[in-house]
Amino acid sequence: MIKIDTDGHIFLIKRKDIEEGIRLLRKRSGIPVLSNGIYRLYDKEGVLLYIGRGSKVLNRVLHHMRGKSANTRNFFREIESVEIHLLPLYSKGETEDLEQYLIKVLNPKYNELKWSDYYIFNAIKGFEI
Repeated sequence: MIKIDTDGHIFLIKRKDIEEGIRLLRKRSGIPVLSNGIYRLYDKEGVLLYIGRGSKVLNRVLHHMRGKSANTRNFFREIESVEIHLLPLYSKGETEDLEQYLIKVLNPKYNELKWSDYYIFNAIKGFEI
């Protein structure tokens, strides 16, 4: 089972039913297709594997779950749960800044930091997390 937590609403989806499950999740939760957000992917032991962002966050998560993303192609079968944080008021740049900050602070197993510490901590100064 894949556990998806969207800001406190928890959905359990069988891996083989992931596409239908995401469609139903969108319908039941009211999450629009163009939802900006940050997501975290975990393995069955709760180890943080990957942090990402997307302007169509559920579609992005679906690509990861199916192994269709170059970022997660080598480990997508390890993914057992997903935590999604919707950020409808954040710009693309703000979401990217937050993603890099979270990667720096939480150190997921498969992410690579793209920015310097200096840039990350200066970019994140205005955020309330």
